[in-house]
Amino acid sequence: MEQVLDPEYIRLKREKVRRVEEEYLRYYEPSPTQLAFHKSQAKIRGIFAGNQFGKSMAGAIDLIWTMGKVHPYR
Repeated sequence: MEQVLDPEYIRLKREKVRRVEEEYLRYYEPSPTQLAFHKSQAKIRGIFAGNQFGKSMAGAIDLIWTMGKVHPYR
């Protein structure tokens, strides 16, 4: 038996995906390691991890926060 989803539910799911993609700064939730990177007060910081960890995203978000002078941890 095939399950039929409510059109409003589908619309809301699509809207959520659109918002997360377009407003990723608002919805960004760092992993514990990314959070430690963001909170670090070191002058030179780096993330060393495997593939698909989120290194580029963490670095980009940190740069945007720093340049916009809205860094929540500095």
